[in-house]
Amino acid sequence: MGEKRDADTLLTVLGALLGIPDPPDAEEVERFARRVYKTARENPKGLRPDVPAPSEPPDLPDPASTRGDMIRQLALMLLVRAQPGDDDLRAELIGLGRVDPNEQEAWRGGARSRVGEVVGPVVFPYLEALGRLADTAAAEVLRRVTDGEYDVALRVMALAQQPFAERERRAPEWALDETLPADLRIAGLEILVADRHPRAVEVTRTLLERCRELPPGAGTSAERHLYLLALRALEDGRRITLDDLIPLLKHVEGGRASEERLLESLREKVRAVVVAYAGGTDWDELTGDVHAILDFMLGRRLLEQLPELQRLEVVEQVRLMLHGLRGNRAKEGYVDSLVEAIVGYLARLSGGRVASFPEFEPVVPLEEGILLALGRTGTRAAAHALARLLEDREHPQRAVVCLALGRTGRTSEARHLVPLLLDEDAFARLCAYESLRHLTGQDFFCDWIYGAARERAEAGGKYARWLVRQR
Repeated sequence: MGEKRDADTLLTVLGALLGIPDPPDAEEVERFARRVYKTARENPKGLRPDVPAPSEPPDLPDPASTRGDMIRQLALMLLVRAQPGDDDLRAELIGLGRVDPNEQEAWRGGARSRVGEVVGPVVFPYLEALGRLADTAAAEVLRRVTDGEYDVALRVMALAQQPFAERERRAPEWALDETLPADLRIAGLEILVADRHPRAVEVTRTLLERCRELPPGAGTSAERHLYLLALRALEDGRRITLDDLIPLLKHVEGGRASEERLLESLREKVRAVVVAYAGGTDWDELTGDVHAILDFMLGRRLLEQLPELQRLEVVEQVRLMLHGLRGNRAKEGYVDSLVEAIVGYLARLSGGRVASFPEFEPVVPLEEGILLALGRTGTRAAAHALARLLEDREHPQRAVVCLALGRTGRTSEARHLVPLLLDEDAFARLCAYESLRHLTGQDFFCDWIYGAARERAEAGGKYARWLVRQR
């Protein structure tokens, strides 16, 4: 370890050694781990990093021994791996994860990010180490983390370390339980698929059935990601069918129009409240109408949930916004501006599910996944459904539909793509060309993004004439 004990380097080295299942110099690694373990146990504060004190001290500073404790715990994991039959070492390792009942009772925060005495980056390798022990006491710690109020990532890691029989029982429960956080449901589905679970097809089909019930364009990013994973799992297992996919086209066919209708309905309901208040209706008489608007958003799944306290805060915020009408009722356009302000506020509560008021939330290409999966079935019915979508010149997914038609592998469908080579949408032109090249085996190249219209028309004409000759 040298004269200067660099805690950060020690953490890195110990973590790297744990990542090597069968190190070539096992005895030397064990001797190193024992030296580190002894040093960290005898003087954990001596491994505290020598850094300048911050200008603003943290609200909850780590104890001086934290870094030394982390190093000792990692070294202990290496020792248990090297000497799995040492009962004392095993007991000490398992004991790190036991929670003091007083500490458990005192916990009033959010999800836990530590397991007993184990903190920081040591938690994940600790859970992995418990999984390797195949010990009843270790299994109990893993089950407690799996079921407890812990961070989602820790619960997932704990379940992944448990025997197949336990994963077999819990993964479907997680994937299908709509009361659980979406991240946990996604993890349940991923474990289910990775384990080749006997219920994998059943669970993924159940999820797709729920996806059908979702209004087009609705759903949180996490919820849409869950359904997209279910779709891909069925497809990767070659179990996807037209019966699975055709009902999902509602998301592609009606997503944009449905979003616009929902937004317009929301706007009309807000306008009714604003106009009534502007006309002198007392706020107490309008409170029920505001609650009805929130119920509308919950019913249309524009809001996933709205706890009572948050609901009251939202109602109060609307009241404060309406308060601005006093003294401004006669101003031209003020009512319209206030309606849009309230609609914007409510839409932002939806976490980006109303497209006209986007939030910084990841875009999940559920509609693209549906279209491409449909194309990959290669069936005539799929090709017909895709060609019908191209008839809508304003459809936002036209470029993806072009790619999906190419995935059908049906040369006879190439005729639907030729007109798209002259489309105003440059990306749609490029996708149509790529699919034509794939379906026909002919590459009549030009710059489909920036090329002159005359060049594109000439290349498109070559595709049209080639198709005529194939009849």
